[in-house]
Amino acid sequence: MYSYMLEVVNFYKFTPLSEDKYKALHRWAFTHATDLGLQGSILIGSEGVNGSLCGESEKLRNFIEAIRLELNVDTVEPKFAPTAKPAFVRLRVNFTSEIVTARLPFEFEKQDQSKYLSPSEWQEVLDRENPVVLDTRNWYETKIGKFATAIDPDITMFTEFDKYLEKFEVPKDEKILIYCTGGIRCEKATQIMTRHGFNNVYQLHGGILSYLKEFPNRSFDGECFVFDRRIAVDQNLNPSERYKLCACCGDPAERPYPCSVCGKTTHICELCDGKDWSFCSKTCRDRSRHLHKKQAVIA
Repeated sequence: MYSYMLEVVNFYKFTPLSEDKYKALHRWAFTHATDLGLQGSILIGSEGVNGSLCGESEKLRNFIEAIRLELNVDTVEPKFAPTAKPAFVRLRVNFTSEIVTARLPFEFEKQDQSKYLSPSEWQEVLDRENPVVLDTRNWYETKIGKFATAIDPDITMFTEFDKYLEKFEVPKDEKILIYCTGGIRCEKATQIMTRHGFNNVYQLHGGILSYLKEFPNRSFDGECFVFDRRIAVDQNLNPSERYKLCACCGDPAERPYPCSVCGKTTHICELCDGKDWSFCSKTCRDRSRHLHKKQAVIA
């Protein structure tokens, strides 16, 4: 059992911001988050905001309410989860051209609330029908967990999703359910699919994180990858005890092994297993190279 004092919140809001507004919001967000002792990442630009922060529960909620008021919107779609340790090492607030990178414009006027399914509505459709379910995430995310019947596009980054749809062999009028981690990628994925002629697309509101809060150990198999030091969260949204970062490539990894330089136990993923890599970090790799060069000189 964990005794949590900290939480992680993922949040986003698509809302058009002028250059003056998002620059002012950048200064405000950095100052306010710093004053509250929060760590994490916030992206701000003309499309709106996208962030993930870690801190004390009350202070996180203080920030979420404050940024909602600053944006003058009804919600910033927050998803909270517990963590025993800080999920980030510093605070970063950056400008960005897209708050989720698709290399395609977001059309604010085409947001369609009727196309959102709450976790309970999503589960009802899965139980009652046999819908096409499409994952919009990257292969290293789907590898450690996804909805059991979901189609995996096997993409490396979200910018490839548009091209993937060119070969997506599903009738254009078929009912299609899409999902992602917290909902933000689906906001753009829905519009991308509409441009390709798919006109019956529904997205999981709040993504996997909201679904697992209501339906753990139901239709989602495995764990949910997250972009912070937790690596993934389990069915109860607790930080993963199964996955660590691969010391070689940085993807989720399970296999432990000792570093050949310092002896520290580290982990390696399936793809990197067998490569000429036996270090816990690039620092130890460089130290090993230095020692080999030194021994060669002495010899």
